[in-house]
Amino acid sequence: MIDSEIKLLLEAAKAAHINPGKLATKNPWTCSGNVAIAIQSAVSMIDPAQAAKWQREAGHVDSLETAAVRAGITPPTYDSHVERLETDADYVTGQLEAKSAWEAKMLASFDEEADKLKNQRKRNFRPASQVGSPGSANGRTGRAY
Repeated sequence: MIDSEIKLLLEAAKAAHINPGKLATKNPWTCSGNVAIAIQSAVSMIDPAQAAKWQREAGHVDSLETAAVRAGITPPTYDSHVERLETDADYVTGQLEAKSAWEAKMLASFDEEADKLKNQRKRNFRPASQVGSPGSANGRTGRAY
């Protein structure tokens, strides 16, 4: 087990409120029981790609449906998507990258729209002295209420 994996297990133990002194430095998907389930759940939340890698290393075999989707024989289904998120590190990494790219694109569009509105407000701004006086032709009374 490499240092990054040990660090991940320590973080998962802390998140699951489990004493790390009672854990072995091994793939949590090769273990069973409540403690193993808690560590597996914590690892899956902290680093889904590593969780998928460990599941595959522990002997997970794709369902026929997921194997067919991977081979391009059938279109993806919700179940095959979920299975790949749980067991295919490359798929998880691709999904996370796509999500990050989408978020960056959305943030950029928000910034662009905010800039447009800011510029529009600047163009439409008129000082109070130019707004009009009581009885002026623009129909404004100049009153603040």
